[in-house]
Amino acid sequence: MQRFPWIAAGLLTLFLLGLQAPFTPAQDAPDRWTVFRDSTATGSAPVQVNGDVPFVDALSLCDGLSVAYYRDEADRYVFKFPGTPVVFVPDGSFAQVGLDIIHFPLPAYREEFRFYVPEETFLEILEQYAPGTIGTDYSQRRLDFTPLARDLLTLEAISEGNDWSYRLVLARSLVGKIELLDSSRVALTVPGSHLRGSQADQAGDSLALAALSFTDADDRAVLDLPAAVRGARLEGPDAGNVLTLHVTLATGDDEPEAPHAYGDKTILQTLEEDRAKWKIDKIVIDPGHGGKDPGAIGKRKTREKDIALDIGLQLRSLLNKRMPEVETVMTRDTDVFVPLGGRTRIANRVNGKLFISIHCNSNANRRARGQETYFLAQARTERAMNVALKENSVIKFEEKREDYPDLSEENFILLAMAQAQFVKESEDFATMIQASMHHKTGLRNRGVDQAGFYVLIGASMPAVLVETAFISNPNEENLLRSRDFRGKVAGGIADAVEQFIAKYGE
Repeated sequence: MQRFPWIAAGLLTLFLLGLQAPFTPAQDAPDRWTVFRDSTATGSAPVQVNGDVPFVDALSLCDGLSVAYYRDEADRYVFKFPGTPVVFVPDGSFAQVGLDIIHFPLPAYREEFRFYVPEETFLEILEQYAPGTIGTDYSQRRLDFTPLARDLLTLEAISEGNDWSYRLVLARSLVGKIELLDSSRVALTVPGSHLRGSQADQAGDSLALAALSFTDADDRAVLDLPAAVRGARLEGPDAGNVLTLHVTLATGDDEPEAPHAYGDKTILQTLEEDRAKWKIDKIVIDPGHGGKDPGAIGKRKTREKDIALDIGLQLRSLLNKRMPEVETVMTRDTDVFVPLGGRTRIANRVNGKLFISIHCNSNANRRARGQETYFLAQARTERAMNVALKENSVIKFEEKREDYPDLSEENFILLAMAQAQFVKESEDFATMIQASMHHKTGLRNRGVDQAGFYVLIGASMPAVLVETAFISNPNEENLLRSRDFRGKVAGGIADAVEQFIAKYGE
């Protein structure tokens, strides 16, 4: 049973259809859901009605299904579904499903030790992602769950030279351990599991897959390697119930070292590995608008999409020259339309470490002038809110406009989603960009502000939105039409990138 990101898109469609014709349980329906596993009652979850919308305690439902969950450092609830963790934030009317964000009609809320989510929303999530078959009877509020007979759902094997890795997606959150059997054999044991690896969906390197065999013991697998094992470590389970086994083989020239297993690494080795994960080695440049979306248009018919693209291309060129060891990725490098949500999905899929969205400002007041930089958070000022509304208006060009909620409610608690852990760094990066652009161009420094920009939502990295100058101001429009000026803007952003990497990169 594979889990793919496109499932979230289908789930979103179901939610939106549900908004048009909300389900109302029968008047005499019980005030709690009862969970049955293989026809045996294993738990129940209370229901509360808020207005006309019933809410269910998601934690109690998951207890009955044996679906693991936890509260993270940002006070979010993370539900550990196989391969696709689902994240809710109290008082937020949205959830993060993998790399996608879904919205629902009323916000989830916490009440003492319970966490209430709109009933239909959470049950649809269970039907899509729970490791087994879900049957729901709304009239009786009965949930019948038949779990899968196996715990190993997907196995992906990759071998790159002497480095081999195995990614195991499990139905449940299970802890594993590894043991060196001899110089070239490693055993993986997941106590309490029913791996049944022959039934799992398998992908990747055929040689690496062939090296792994599943023994008669249902919770054990053995890796028979073609060379001596130099090192082995096991990661996980992560929020998607994924265990990852990494093995390094000795080369022919190696003097074989005593192999070490996970838990035997030195503190220095662990620190070096963690440090490598956060090394700023990939920067995502996002020129705003494009294709059928021209963005703001100046008095001289200057189009924002063209200015943003040229600044982005010049920024890429500068970064490639100054920091050849850092990779740059463009969300678009031609005149094409990229949906707002697709921009951060690109950034996340390439494992970007910085996200820079480039735009031109615009205002009905043609005397408005200057530069400003934003990061994602609840809008503090009316001006910031207006800028967010302008940039978010791009959704009128998208085929799925209903994917985005009404901004007038200023429901931007999205800060608490994936990008929340980088709010401090994002604000710091925005401050550096502002100072550098002002130094390069001499334009009015309008400062750093925060607002709810869709293009930044879901970016799992420090992310900023740069308003380079006012295309609606005739003087600044003339500057934006100058390639030399656009180069100064790109240079200011590049300077800030170097400053940020000097501060955070190591």
